[in-house]
Amino acid sequence: MQMRYNKAQLVALSIGLVGVITTSYLMSQQRFWSYLPLGLFLATWTIIVSLSKKLLWSDDSKIKYLIYSTLSAIILSLGFPPLPLAPLMFVAFVPLMIASEKIEKSERKNRTLIQWTYAYHTFLVWNICTTFWVANSALIPAVAAFTLNSLFMTIPWMAAIWTGRFFNKLRWLSLPVFWMSWEYIHLNWEISWPWLSIGNSFASNVRWIQWYEFTGIFGGALWIWLINVLLFFWIKNRSNISQKSDFPKRVLYPIAILCSILIPLLISLYIFHHYEEKGRSKKVLIVQSNYEPHYQKFEVDEDLQFNKCMQLLEPYLADSGQLVIFPETSFGNSLPFELTALEADNRLHQWREMIVDSNHRSLLSGITAKRQYFPGEVPGPSARESRRRPGHYYEISNAALLALPESSAYYNKSRLVPGAEIFPYRKILPFLKPIVDMLGGSIEGFARQSQRTVFNEGDCKIAPVICYESIYGEFLAGFIRNGAEAICILTNDGWWDDTPGYKQHLMIGALRAIEFRRDIARAANTGISCTIDQRGIVHHARAYDTEGVVAAEIQLNDEHSLYSFTGDVIAHIAIAASAIFLILCLWKALRFRFKKRN
Repeated sequence: MQMRYNKAQLVALSIGLVGVITTSYLMSQQRFWSYLPLGLFLATWTIIVSLSKKLLWSDDSKIKYLIYSTLSAIILSLGFPPLPLAPLMFVAFVPLMIASEKIEKSERKNRTLIQWTYAYHTFLVWNICTTFWVANSALIPAVAAFTLNSLFMTIPWMAAIWTGRFFNKLRWLSLPVFWMSWEYIHLNWEISWPWLSIGNSFASNVRWIQWYEFTGIFGGALWIWLINVLLFFWIKNRSNISQKSDFPKRVLYPIAILCSILIPLLISLYIFHHYEEKGRSKKVLIVQSNYEPHYQKFEVDEDLQFNKCMQLLEPYLADSGQLVIFPETSFGNSLPFELTALEADNRLHQWREMIVDSNHRSLLSGITAKRQYFPGEVPGPSARESRRRPGHYYEISNAALLALPESSAYYNKSRLVPGAEIFPYRKILPFLKPIVDMLGGSIEGFARQSQRTVFNEGDCKIAPVICYESIYGEFLAGFIRNGAEAICILTNDGWWDDTPGYKQHLMIGALRAIEFRRDIARAANTGISCTIDQRGIVHHARAYDTEGVVAAEIQLNDEHSLYSFTGDVIAHIAIAASAIFLILCLWKALRFRFKKRN
């Protein structure tokens, strides 16, 4: 038996070494890595797994746990966008749950460590397979992201395992509660990376989740967990139910599973086919300028970039009443716009002269902005001291600027990318500085604002959503409550090469159209620029790595969905339930310890 394990380990080690050497060589020879980081990360993890003899290869049971946990990782990866295989999420956690149940029954020594190891293996492989593309922007920070995010995912899992040791029947009933609580926290703290929130899985199957207008993505998470738990209990109890005497029990689980799948699905399909776009129409011109961000966008002179945008727009400017939209950080990268003196900026005058004219046009553009602190003004947390003028402070922001014929308005991006745009908890996590540096960030980070500014364009009210912000449902509800009738997403998705990253970003952002029943105009530097209707369907998509203009109409809806009022109420309930579970477990633990002492 031991010889067989040694051979299996040797094969895994050999595959891993060949993979690491091959992908490392190819990456060193190419400017753009595309899918190569996926091979590098999986091969590296294969080496680590093959060398973990004591935990993963010591006997038959350990091999089975490894197979189960790997199977869960594969299913989770296949069930996530851009692949249209979201129904796989209904069974994705079941293999890991089976392995965990077997560990609880069979293992006595190092049981907690074994549970954590296989859970971590599942979540790390899932993270690698679905978000490997981050490495195309920054390799080492991507490794940190996988490692930390997988570690965070084990917290709700181990909380459920711990709960089950005090209340056996609550182990898998508490898991959905702990998981959704963790996802909500992950949405709202500074180390936020909620890309793999499981409710996002249905972004590739929007016809299935039209009821997100009532629940948001946590409705999808609850749906996924409900099916997984029911399926697990059915598999677990099948052998205990006799064929004759327990006929009701034998059919109860299949019926419950079938109803739990079909009822939400049929409700969604009914809504999808009967929903009608609401509101009046607005013409938009969305510019996809297509500057590669690593080597072009921040190197090419901005006048040349503006002239290119004008050439692309020229055939469309004869029409009136259009909203022209440029992508994220289109201008201001070499010379940021001074927010305290916008009207004095020559670029704004140029925009008005060439785009915003008597035809009642307006221009919405992503910009890099700067705000100078006045003497005596207290610097904020993102303030930077001027090198040329010691004692003078300023702050930088990733902003959106609306240029109107007689006025202008701006909004500072408020949900920032950890590392690249914000130094998370810099006072208590100073060791993250090297990662922040590698991402091109700074200790101070970017300025942000607490209010969701809605741009009043004259005949419409627009939510200016910048890049990463589009994956936060409850956050965007602030724009809707402030009167936004449509959403404009300004982004620059070219950092990750032609990989699933930009497709996932598009699909996840489209969920906001369903949640708020708002049309979306999406301007992406390298793609995909498009419009998205109130059912989450993409229209007029410009292909990745192409230049051009999307000339289309969006609908302006001022009605409010239930979700725009309630937000992530399901997650709030889950947090309250998690607190109750933890209090009960703590009470029982203290009670047991008190009895043991006496």
